[in-house]
Amino acid sequence: MHYRIGVDIGTTSTKAVLFDDKNRIQAIANEGYPTLRPAPDKSEQNPRQILEAVKKAIKQLTGQLPKGGHVSFLSFSSAMHALMAVDETGEPLTNMWLWSDNRAHKQIDSLKKEENWLSYYLKTGTPVHAMSPFAKLLWMKEETNLLEIAHKLIGIKEYLFYNFTGHYAIDYSIASATGLFNIHNLTWDTEILAQLKLNPRKLSEPVDVTTSFSFKSEQLSEELGLSSDTKLIIGASDGCLANLGTGANAIGEVALTIGTSGALRMTLEKPYLDPEGRTFCYYLAPGKWVVGGAV
Repeated sequence: MHYRIGVDIGTTSTKAVLFDDKNRIQAIANEGYPTLRPAPDKSEQNPRQILEAVKKAIKQLTGQLPKGGHVSFLSFSSAMHALMAVDETGEPLTNMWLWSDNRAHKQIDSLKKEENWLSYYLKTGTPVHAMSPFAKLLWMKEETNLLEIAHKLIGIKEYLFYNFTGHYAIDYSIASATGLFNIHNLTWDTEILAQLKLNPRKLSEPVDVTTSFSFKSEQLSEELGLSSDTKLIIGASDGCLANLGTGANAIGEVALTIGTSGALRMTLEKPYLDPEGRTFCYYLAPGKWVVGGAV
């Protein structure tokens, strides 16, 4: 029998679920990790701990496979707005800065005094807010030399995929929540990167949400209890997948999520942007955009 695994890299823990070929749940795993708050407005996690938590959750599930059971693929969800810097070997230069990290609030307050501040939102669909990777990069630019010395500037799923596959890739869904990604042409926005003086090579390659990868080594797949032909599907963001998972995918259907944050979301067939920049608009799949607001 063929199985599949869904992995959600969340703010408080990684959750993983094993499904059979009829989408019936066979096993569930949950591995937690702490959030670090080294100073006011800073909210961080250790990316190595998260990587190990993901591995442990997967191994818990594969350890429960019946004899002869085969996992065809794993697919991934993760929280949005995270950012970290890594060196040329993929080793972290920083902790993972979470969506709840507000260190860039002064940079955003200053940006919102500029006449054209709304243009950033109208291109990216990401609210101009300290949570976004764009804001975090503004802080890095002003307060550190990380933009110069980092090999890559990535989120948590990118870190995981690099360690599993050897590739730096980001799905359109997570990318559309960075404040750096033009949702109208599905590419990194050259004007925003130019303002940051950020080389696009320091960012991951944007790919669609169903893009699949292979494990970088048979040793790694065996460590996780998987075969070398098991595929890794990059997946999307947790917020967009909340609508998919709850079935709120038709016009007029709204999903309410109450978790570490709260959000109200609707799925539309094309991007919708608020003239005052108050809502978000993120990619879910071709012809599917998730629009809403958060607290």
